[in-house]
Amino acid sequence: MIAMLTRTLNEEEGIVDCLQYHQRYVDYISVIDGGSTDATFEKAHLYADKVVEDTDKHWGDFTTRAVQALPKGHEWVLIVDVDERLDRDFLRNMRKIISQYETTSFRFPRINMPHAVDYPDYQVRLIRTDRGVQWMNHVHEVATLEGVHINKVSCLTLHKYPIIHSERRVDLKRPWWRDDGGIIPIEEL
Repeated sequence: MIAMLTRTLNEEEGIVDCLQYHQRYVDYISVIDGGSTDATFEKAHLYADKVVEDTDKHWGDFTTRAVQALPKGHEWVLIVDVDERLDRDFLRNMRKIISQYETTSFRFPRINMPHAVDYPDYQVRLIRTDRGVQWMNHVHEVATLEGVHINKVSCLTLHKYPIIHSERRVDLKRPWWRDDGGIIPIEEL
């Protein structure tokens, strides 16, 4: 069985579309909200199987805890940001693709809209839940297996199935975004 996990913070404009888009391809949806002050939490309840608040959102153990809290029997977790859409052809064939390979995870090339100047921006998004994967780092967590980045030890890249990442929202002031759109190094936070 496959669970989907998405993390939110003030995503009321996109949460319903994201959950509707991916819902038919997974068996369970978990939304972990970081303390939204808009209607994200309420809207997520319309489509998710479980919605919880966890305000410790910038730590790797946040994602580890979220995956460990999934109900037993979900061997895979699909991690999707609210502003991302996985390729529908991949989603339709996801179970078949999983069964064809002995791996711990799959990564996808991500297209960051609108300019896509950093394509391919590889993202690990489909991960086995029973292999002891842990997440490390602030802000942009990295999946690891026994302390090694998972994309170096047990990860297949599905080049033909890109993730579409919509343009960055400018209405949110996240503490790790510089004014020019770049990311502030963790050491400076």
